[in-house]
Amino acid sequence: MTLSRWYRTLAGAATMALALALAAPAALAQGNQVKSVDANVLGEQTLFTIDLQSPPAQKPVDFTTQNPARIAIDFFDTGFAAGRAQYDYAGKLLRAANVMQIGDRTRVVLDLTRTATYRTEVRGNQFVVLLDNVAPAARTAAPTFAAPSAPTAAAAGRTSVRNIDFRRGTDGAGRVIVDLSSRDSGINIAQQGQNVVVDFLGTALPENLRRRFDVSDFGSPVQSMRATDANGNARLTIEPRGNWEYSSYQTDTQFVVEVRPIKDDPAKLISGPGYRGERLSLNFQNIDIRSLLQVFADFTNLNIITSDTVQGNITLRLKDVPWDQALQIVMDAKGLASRRNGNVLWVAPKAELATKEKLELESQQQINDLEPIRSQVFQLNYQRAEDVRKMLLGVAPGGAAAPRFLPLAALRALLRACCPSAVR
Repeated sequence: MTLSRWYRTLAGAATMALALALAAPAALAQGNQVKSVDANVLGEQTLFTIDLQSPPAQKPVDFTTQNPARIAIDFFDTGFAAGRAQYDYAGKLLRAANVMQIGDRTRVVLDLTRTATYRTEVRGNQFVVLLDNVAPAARTAAPTFAAPSAPTAAAAGRTSVRNIDFRRGTDGAGRVIVDLSSRDSGINIAQQGQNVVVDFLGTALPENLRRRFDVSDFGSPVQSMRATDANGNARLTIEPRGNWEYSSYQTDTQFVVEVRPIKDDPAKLISGPGYRGERLSLNFQNIDIRSLLQVFADFTNLNIITSDTVQGNITLRLKDVPWDQALQIVMDAKGLASRRNGNVLWVAPKAELATKEKLELESQQQINDLEPIRSQVFQLNYQRAEDVRKMLLGVAPGGAAAPRFLPLAALRALLRACCPSAVR
């Protein structure tokens, strides 16, 4: 153990002892505890280990950000005795780690020098993050959305492609929509030359879908698509033309590839219909929708209020997508809508929000109808009717604007008395 690490360990132990003596009982009443974290470099990988008091009862949720490059891991129903701590590593890939308790969960944030591929494992009381030290540009393998599911006796029928569809977006983007029979299919996507190739691992492709799709009439960058069988895997080759970029995501059993034309404006960092949020990547398998919205709340520092009727799970795989677009994808997939007031975002089913807004408008209308009418009497001496009419209509006798200080009913009554022909 180096002197700096010994010093950090000693300082962390002192901080933990002080926190244990002063912390409120609620902070230590969690179902599990993060005890320590450590990092080691093993060849082409960085091994980051999180020691827990007991194995996690619920699979931790992780997500990444591109700029700055970070990996965040949430441990639910888990406390951290020190409350908050930072560990500096100054490695070529791993700069530092921050551990903090937020309510009834603990978040571990890895601060990286660049984006990196990684995978996670649970080893008894340890949660391990394996980071690849080799830069993604140096790898020849295509990025993987998910590893293919291990075959089981229950899965006698293979995962298959049920349908391939194409639509044109409002911004001129081509949307390739692949409907799968299972949401657990492993998916690889990569750009090969001028094409985008998507491999659905261990997925069967029906004979009627093994063909070429001509979509040039849609007026998008995508000219055609080819669906073929490649050694037991379904392969979809997308052939765009011109200057374009692509993104992909999955919601439950639907996998979508969007190919968008690149705008000529070099100052615009993010293409798409007004999506300008910080980019992030998400990979969740059958996560509760309320927990996923909490991830968005933590990432954006927004206060998200979720209706009690928001229920269900979702499988979501997003790679380098603006957070506001990712949130809209989640809400569209589950039939939700949102209303924002300052830094508070209320999320509820679309029908519930529409009903609430209708009731608010009807209530306001009833208040206006029931509001009591107030009568006022004004006595005018030695005033010309024309001057009074101009004053009440907001024009001073000299032509300047005059303040409107009388209720509408009083204005009309006074006009009738002074100048009947001016009132219609």
